[in-house]
Amino acid sequence: MRFLEDADLSFCLTVSQGIDKDYLLDTLGRVEDLPLPQAFDDFAHERHARGRKGVLNVFQEGDLLITVENNGFSGARRKIAKSVAAAMTGKPGHYACVHRSVGEDGYLYYAEVQDGLLLASFDPFIDDVPEVVEEFFLNGERTLVSLLNILEFRMEMAVNPDWLELPTETCVIDYLKRD
Repeated sequence: MRFLEDADLSFCLTVSQGIDKDYLLDTLGRVEDLPLPQAFDDFAHERHARGRKGVLNVFQEGDLLITVENNGFSGARRKIAKSVAAAMTGKPGHYACVHRSVGEDGYLYYAEVQDGLLLASFDPFIDDVPEVVEEFFLNGERTLVSLLNILEFRMEMAVNPDWLELPTETCVIDYLKRD
């Protein structure tokens, strides 16, 4: 699987259930839907502006929504997690996101919201690890497979490899729109 085999991949992977798709995409900063589906690593370079705009792949199956951002960080930001928690108040839903950056300044963020409660929003290199994901982060493993395992365990589901490999609905997000 191309996505899982790339050890130098920076990405933000979000899995959610019970959250309105349009609400989530708009919260992540959607400004444009691209007319043609794209695979994760085929993102539109002419639309990607590092630090300002990014490309988001979107896959939906029932009420399960998967978004993958190439070189992005949106879904794991505290501001986004808090907004999702506020929108879920009084409604059942679950949202979990992991962001991994590689290179000399490689870092990792994780955010999780369930039924309107913010369970985790942290950088495990800086913040204390919340109990809900402690067993995953204390071992220090940062492989793509281990990060997917966290999302699968917390969301009680399995990620279908096709969601990460096949062309999907794609939109442009503006990082500055949500600030």
